[in-house]
Amino acid sequence: VIHKWNAKEVHASVNMNGDAFHADRRRPHHPIRWMPETKKEIDEMFSSVTYDKGGCIVRMLEHIMTEKTFQYGIRKYLEK
Repeated sequence: VIHKWNAKEVHASVNMNGDAFHADRRRPHHPIRWMPETKKEIDEMFSSVTYDKGGCIVRMLEHIMTEKTFQYGIRKYLEK
């Protein structure tokens, strides 16, 4: 990755202003926590919206907490 591109900001910008949040408006969605009951529901459980929004939330947390604090928290979590 070329550092001048600032991949983190490009990812956040593209996903927050584009795919993830706009796609969420177009399709029916389910609560964050639910248990699928059919094979169809399992297949629909994860989509590009799920993954793109997840990445956006992680970037938002990192921005709010500062990169240093966020990385420290991730390391501590993974050490468990």
